[in-house]
Order: sequence, then structure tokens, then C-alpha cells
Amino acid sequence: MAYSRNRPTDINWKERWGTRLFRWRGYTGALFFLLAFWLGKPTLRSWVLGLLLLALGVLLRWISVAYSGPTTRASTLTAPELVISGPYAHVRNPIYLGNFLIGLGMLWMLAGWSPWLNILFTFLFWLQYGLIVQAEEAFLHGKFGEAYQRYREHVPRFIPRLRKATTAPLQQPDFRLATRSERSTWIVLAIGLALSLFKVGLL
Repeated sequence: MAYSRNRPTDINWKERWGTRLFRWRGYTGALFFLLAFWLGKPTLRSWVLGLLLLALGVLLRWISVAYSGPTTRASTLTAPELVISGPYAHVRNPIYLGNFLIGLGMLWMLAGWSPWLNILFTFLFWLQYGLIVQAEEAFLHGKFGEAYQRYREHVPRFIPRLRKATTAPLQQPDFRLATRSERSTWIVLAIGLALSLFKVGLL
């Protein structure tokens, strides 16, 4: 999402850093997972449980992209419309929640139960995405105003609620478009899966 030219210049440091991190969010975890691959000692059990967690995250991310569209791959802040259907009726950031499950699952597959790696990953992930969300929410509030404010008041940021906040299906999913849009995700996951199979001795 890119800030409008009409947006005030006095944005706080969280929004500023969040905007910068948004541009590089797809690359910031690479060094961490290389470190996990080098230092980790996965077991077959950690690999299997990690794969299950990763699969859950992939499913959540794929369904979310089907509702929000390919703009989720953008390098700047953008939002053609306010998406409040599907997973977005339960949690405001389902893609980031899916990313966390994917990352944690991959960590278990590459490095097992290493406490310090798990703690470090969780801290760095939510530090980065906490700042990104600050920037996104400021942008969305500036673009959609009261509609976004009402949505934010009824739908939690990261912890999903079971009951839908909306009843009307305002957006329809496009799973075929989501599959094409996520091509780079599939490639990264395939590489990570191959590395994890090698690490656990199955390849």
C-alpha cells in the first residue's frame, strides 16, 4: 500500500518503519531460516508436526488471498476495496496469521524444538508484522474512514473470533486467481520442504 500524496507528513515512527518493512516483508526471514537450517536438529516427530502446522498456514493464506486478490503481492500499500468476507470476517490479518503458522511449521521441520530459535522467530515475526500492521491500518483508515473503523471495532487484529462479524458475503473468492498469484509462495515452500527433507534424513 502506498501512502496518498494528500496524507499528512507527521506519521509516527511505527507507520514509517512499517511502510519500509512492508516492501521487504517477503525477504526478511531468509537469513533466519538459513540459520535454522544450519544450526537445527529436527526429529521425525518435529518434522511431521511442523508439516501439519505449515499446511494449516498455507490453507489459511490461500483462502485469504482468494478473497483479497493479487494485490496482497504488492510492494506498496494498496487496497482497491475493503475486504470483510471469508477469513476477514473473523480476523483482520488472516494472511499474516497464516504466514506465522507457515514460518513456525517450517522452523519445526528445519530445526526441531530449539527453544531459543522458536522464541527468536516469534519475537522477530510479531515485531515486524506489528509495525507493518500499524502502517496498513493508518492507510486503510485514511482511505475507507468510518467503514474501516466499524470493521476494526468488530473484528480482532490477530486472534480469530469464531463468530463472523458480517453476515452478507460482500466479496466472492477466486481460488484459481489465488493459486496463480501465489506462485512465488509455492516455489519458496518447495525449496523449504526439500531442505527440511534433507535435514531430517528423508532425502
